[in-house]
Amino acid sequence: MDKNCRITGTQFKVTEQDKKFYEKMGVPTPTLSPDERQLRRMSWRNERNLHHRKCDLCSKQIISIYPALTPYTVYCHECWWSDKWDAMNFGRDFDFNRSFFEQMNELIISVPRLALFQRNNQNCEYTNYTENNRDCYLCIDSARSQNIYYSKWMINDQDCSDSYNVEDSQLCYEDLYQVGGYMNIFNFFSDFSTESAFLYGSTNCKNCFMCFNQHRKEYMIRNKQVSKEEYENFMQSIDLGSYKQLESFKKEYIEMIDKAPKRTLQIMSEDSVGDCMFKCKNVTESFDLIQSRDCRYCYESGHLTDCFDVYESAFDCERQYECHGCNRGKFLRFCNSSHDLSESDYADHCHNSSNLFASSGLRRKQYCILNKQYTKEEYEQVSQRIIEHMKSTKEWGEFFPSWMSPFAYNESIAIEYYLLDKTSALARGYKWRDEDNASGYQGQIHQLPDNIKDAPEDIGKKILKCEVSGKLYKIIPQEFALLKKLGIALPRRSPQQRYKDRLQLVNHRRLWDWQCKDCKKKMRAPYLPESGQNVYCQDCFLKLKYD
Repeated sequence: MDKNCRITGTQFKVTEQDKKFYEKMGVPTPTLSPDERQLRRMSWRNERNLHHRKCDLCSKQIISIYPALTPYTVYCHECWWSDKWDAMNFGRDFDFNRSFFEQMNELIISVPRLALFQRNNQNCEYTNYTENNRDCYLCIDSARSQNIYYSKWMINDQDCSDSYNVEDSQLCYEDLYQVGGYMNIFNFFSDFSTESAFLYGSTNCKNCFMCFNQHRKEYMIRNKQVSKEEYENFMQSIDLGSYKQLESFKKEYIEMIDKAPKRTLQIMSEDSVGDCMFKCKNVTESFDLIQSRDCRYCYESGHLTDCFDVYESAFDCERQYECHGCNRGKFLRFCNSSHDLSESDYADHCHNSSNLFASSGLRRKQYCILNKQYTKEEYEQVSQRIIEHMKSTKEWGEFFPSWMSPFAYNESIAIEYYLLDKTSALARGYKWRDEDNASGYQGQIHQLPDNIKDAPEDIGKKILKCEVSGKLYKIIPQEFALLKKLGIALPRRSPQQRYKDRLQLVNHRRLWDWQCKDCKKKMRAPYLPESGQNVYCQDCFLKLKYD
């Protein structure tokens, strides 16, 4: 079935596999293209735009994804999870003379919201969407990690900084898409490699420098085999603690990545189509997914089973449709940022509950609609009546609209993958937050020395200025200690700019038609057709790498 997106008019396909899933979930076929559905979910996620404000219950100064001047009530972590308030006090009856989303929006505005998404952390105040971490700073989407700074999607890691999508690694800096790394810097798509720098597409390597597509190699420089003595002499001749030298190597590294042969898809999966998937089976049109099966249109998630249109859900999830951030969620439709939830529709910020419909901020509840308690029989009858009402208003089957999101478009994760300027965003009905350039006393801007060896021990007290954006930033003591241990020059760019730089290296989350450079087999790959990349099918790439 071919359908036209009701927003962009773009044609998209609904396959027989799609239809079977929608029938199983009891939902209509979507009215938006996969990209527009993904953009809508992303518009509900603010990861790294943090604000100083006070908790609206205890008045303590806190860090929050909501600024002080918003219509939302915001509680700190301790207050939100306490017994000092009850979300059931905001319960109300459903008005069948009004639209569903209008009433749901009123509920969301009235119920207190959690300042940051954190769970079982220690000393991780400046982190968001994190759980079971210790001593982390400005990290997003991390779990079971310690001493992690300025990084995103870090699982079971220790002593790492400025990294993205890294698991089971230690003492790493500026690594992307890596599993099992140790003492690496600037490694990309290079699993189980140690004591190496500037690797791309390599596996099980040790003591390698500026190499691509290597496997089980040691003492390699620029894809050339050298002796142990030659390698050690080379490493002694360079100084990555010098900013000038480091920048020269980074430039060479980016040029090397651009010219290196590419495989059609970065996957270690079975019967799957997408990119950056690890240990998946029967997963299609999905990106950045780990250990999942029977899924479609899923992004940046892990441990999913039988899910469609999911963004940022993880850890034992099953049968989710059009959901965002629902860890350990099962049998969910159209739910937002709700953990340990099951058999619910349109739940927002609800946790450890089941059988909720159109509720917000509930904990350990069951059979509630608009935060009002019902019996099981009443719940089933009323929720079905509301669904029939939503069908008549053409609201049923849709995730929460972006106009309801608490965040401006340029605060949300959406702008990182679907770039819109202010005029375009407002024309499409999104909010926009103009940047506040006002600031108090800044002090003298410190000029960093070329070499980290010459940096003062009190560098953490100095104010620095980003060489690209002009934003002010600091080097925290923990970061300084890690960089000294690794022998890496201090960054001249702010953490946010460094994050943007990393995103420039990440593949597109879209597939285009390509032809294998060797066997001419037709295939799909996440590279722009006009990019001039040397792209190989999986079989030809593996021969190129391992033969």
